[in-house]
Amino acid sequence: MELLSKYNKAFENKVSLSIAYALYPDVWKSYSELKEACGVSDGMLAGRIKALRDKKMLKQKRKFAGARPRTEYALTSKGQKAFGEHLEALRQIVKK
Repeated sequence: MELLSKYNKAFENKVSLSIAYALYPDVWKSYSELKEACGVSDGMLAGRIKALRDKKMLKQKRKFAGARPRTEYALTSKGQKAFGEHLEALRQIVKK
């Protein structure tokens, strides 16, 4: 089935899809911003972030906002490409 060839299972979980959508195409967001955007618990968000990082779809950087550490996330170039293709596959499915 050619239509599903670009469908990426890394984004079939709704939290992973929400994370990628919040960071697409090239946006950095903090953990708390992602948590708010996705509307999930810390445990659920942390698990999906780890899964996307393990697949090299997500990158992180740590910096300090005053005395507090702040971790931010963005899609890697691999993640941007994969999510863009995934969105296009979903568009094609909806058109059919």
